Amino acid sequence: MDIDNKTLIATRTHRLEWILKEHYHAQGHGLVQLISSCDKRLPHDMVDKLRLVALIKHKMSHEKNFHIEDINSFVCVCNECERGLQPRSTRMIWRFAFFLIFGVTAGAMWFYFANWQYLASRF
Repeated sequence: MDIDNKTLIATRTHRLEWILKEHYHAQGHGLVQLISSCDKRLPHDMVDKLRLVALIKHKMSHEKNFHIEDINSFVCVCNECERGLQPRSTRMIWRFAFFLIFGVTAGAMWFYFANWQYLASRF
């Protein structure tokens, strides 16, 4: 297996391990134990994808001649897992902030358009 692929697999799985420990309070060593310790709190569709990622990492670590067929699909699965495991409140806060900024800007524009004649005659 190519060194770049090994590094990519290691870094992506390490990121997923960190997310599980940080946001789901998972306990254990390695991705499989972390998944098992918090699988009741995980989104249902994520458990199978995480186990697939853990299987690929395990094979990469322990099988000398392991070769991953499609590294791009592995990266896509990791991206899906990261998106699915991010706390929803964080996404909701960003949506609310965007809506608030957009709303205030739209309100200010409406005020100036509605009162432009009056404001222009005063200055």
